[in-house]
Amino acid sequence: MNVDNSTHLENGLACKDKWSAIAGKFKKIHDHNAGTRNNENYWNMNAQDKTTFNLLWNFGRGMFKMIQKFLMYRPVFEPLHMRDSMDKRNDIFNPTNLTQDEPIDLVG
Repeated sequence: MNVDNSTHLENGLACKDKWSAIAGKFKKIHDHNAGTRNNENYWNMNAQDKTTFNLLWNFGRGMFKMIQKFLMYRPVFEPLHMRDSMDKRNDIFNPTNLTQDEPIDLVG
């Protein structure tokens, strides 16, 4: 299957290769900006300066922000309850047997 469309990727491997290339370019820019103590920020540099630092000279800021948002998003998982793995009674613990006033001894 071959389509004459530059945005079309033929298979999963081509997609993976394209993503790896874009992610690598993103990382170079991100790392450059993170270490800009003596260097100018990527977005304030001209094309020649970007080439001097071996950075892609035409990476779009909108694309950079989308990738950054995607890569930096970390979902948070908060369990409804937790069990003490050191409590020997975990195999017989039944919260339906407790009343509201009854304390739970987790040390055992």
